[in-house]
Amino acid sequence: MGDLITELPITIGFLTIESPPEFENTPKSLTIKEKRDYFSERISKIVTKNFDTSICPELRGKQKVSVQFTINEHGKVAKIKARAHTLA
Repeated sequence: MGDLITELPITIGFLTIESPPEFENTPKSLTIKEKRDYFSERISKIVTKNFDTSICPELRGKQKVSVQFTINEHGKVAKIKARAHTLA
């Protein structure tokens, strides 16, 4: 009998990956750093547009929103976690 090989999901921090995730319309001419910055900017816009502050009325003024998610083996976003706190 041979060895059993099981593929497990691997969690890698965004800043440690060699080639960052890309949106379909990411310009191909960007450097890796520029692609990382472009991805972060696009994600920030999506979070700003879709984060519902009405669910937490004690959030007032300027907030910092932290988002964590996984891109699954099909290239889809999964396991989304978001939290916010008011900046002093």
